[in-house]
Amino acid sequence: MAQLHGPSKILAAKVVYCGPGGAGKTTNLRRLYEGLPPTRRGEVTWSAIAGDRTASFECVPPGVEPVAGWTTRLQLCAVQGTPSPTGQSLMLTGADALVFVADSRWECMWDNAQALETLRHTLQRQKRDLAEVPLLFQWNKRDLPTSSSPAELDRVLNPGGRPWVEASASTGAGVLETLREVAFLVLERYGGVARRPEAVIVPADSGEGNVLSGGIGEPVPIYMLDSSEEDTEPHPEVQRVALELTGGDKPWREQVLAQAASEVRHDEEQDDDGTLVLREDDDDPGESTAVLVEDEIEATLFESSGTDLAMPAAPPVVPRAPSRAVPHEVRGRSQVLGGCQLLASLDETVGTLYGARDPRHRNLVLVHAVGGLARLDSSMRDVLVAAGKLRSVHLVALKAFGAERGKLFLVYEWLKGNPLGDRQLEPSRAAIAVWGAALGVRAVHRVGRVHGAIHPGSLVVDADEGTGHLLDLGLAQVLELAAAQGAGALPRLPRAFRAPECARGAAGADPRVDVYALGATLYSALTGRAPAGGRPAPPSTIAPDLPPWLESICLRCLCEDPRDRYPSAEELAADLDGYLQGPPTAV
Repeated sequence: MAQLHGPSKILAAKVVYCGPGGAGKTTNLRRLYEGLPPTRRGEVTWSAIAGDRTASFECVPPGVEPVAGWTTRLQLCAVQGTPSPTGQSLMLTGADALVFVADSRWECMWDNAQALETLRHTLQRQKRDLAEVPLLFQWNKRDLPTSSSPAELDRVLNPGGRPWVEASASTGAGVLETLREVAFLVLERYGGVARRPEAVIVPADSGEGNVLSGGIGEPVPIYMLDSSEEDTEPHPEVQRVALELTGGDKPWREQVLAQAASEVRHDEEQDDDGTLVLREDDDDPGESTAVLVEDEIEATLFESSGTDLAMPAAPPVVPRAPSRAVPHEVRGRSQVLGGCQLLASLDETVGTLYGARDPRHRNLVLVHAVGGLARLDSSMRDVLVAAGKLRSVHLVALKAFGAERGKLFLVYEWLKGNPLGDRQLEPSRAAIAVWGAALGVRAVHRVGRVHGAIHPGSLVVDADEGTGHLLDLGLAQVLELAAAQGAGALPRLPRAFRAPECARGAAGADPRVDVYALGATLYSALTGRAPAGGRPAPPSTIAPDLPPWLESICLRCLCEDPRDRYPSAEELAADLDGYLQGPPTAV
């Protein structure tokens, strides 16, 4: 909360620069520090908050005259790179205004959207509403050739019509204007000062039509699923689900607790002996299913180096991963599918999985588009409705489906993270991702069903906890029904992820075909390659440092004879959990 210092007549407020990693948050602070005279700014302090590198300094923004003798002083803060859940929560504590720095490049639109949704959820867990917090958007990197238009950025990221500024922080363009505008937002909220008329930022009218407002032909029937029904699967009390995503042997949760020993206020459930356990998320009113969430730990974890560092001496930024592909349907009416605006292509193994925005509910979703299906008959709809009713922590909930322009579309709830795809993961990360998927398959098998469409593109890895969550339940059965009815070119699951008995037509409803697919997905995560047909080479021939215990789990899943595999996904999950827990300690 902004503070008024009576004797010195100073309005002091905290402004946090948010946004995806690499968008230019700390670059903004660096340019401001270099551009402001020493009489208007303090020294920069680099600190560690829950392992995140943060920069902060105080300044008196230029162009903002004292009001009734009161001077506005802002503490500017930013996390370098992508913040951890706890780091972002702590940084936002006490924030009076936010600057969301968005990377204007079209290929980064999904990163922007995910960062904004994560910001909203973090504030909700603090019992705050993003709509009530002063917020300024900065469309950064306007000098790059693939930048989206301001109108397009405004339409996708800013449906609430908040003010925005264009900038190129690397050259310093727009950073002072951003500071001045957020200072006026603070004055409006806490100082009772009306914004100067000339400072109001009105989104420019580019003349482009809104791609969401029609022009896509006849209305498409969209089947919305009731998300009120839950399964009765007990919540798995697993204490090591959150591996340390930046390396190291200790789980992230243990490292945070070790750092917070001096001053911690817990907001999680504990056993009688003080051991942390997972809990259901009952704080987010928008969630209709039980999800694993990071327990809130609000603690002062500042580990300041004790010295003031100039901005040019900032620690190096870890390079970002290559941007994902832009949707093949390049901009315009074809960007809308099932009423959702497609933002990025995330996987193209079976059809195309998109990151998208649902303008009807103003939230992010995942949209899976599968070609070759012009319509859905009643039997296909029944399969998908049944799939949507099955609820599990590790199954991404199906929210709606339909057919449009010869494509089946499946709309799933958004999960912070991305599909596994062809990424190679560190062994423990690969194990926890497939462990989560195996628990999702366990829920499917318990109701007598087979998933049948498991591959790395259908496994979404949670960005915070590293656990895997499965998409596409029911898709295999729908494709089988369509093929039986003589549908045209339908996509098929890659052969590497289909059990040998599937090629012989002898699989039936044997749940061990899913065990094979999980093993093939684990093989891909460990090596970065899909297993070759027949008897694949041991993963250690590709990844020599692979632990033998984990390799044996993977190879057992891939046995050609189903009788030699794990009899169920539940037993596979138990073995993976045993590997993650480590060998028992001798007494």
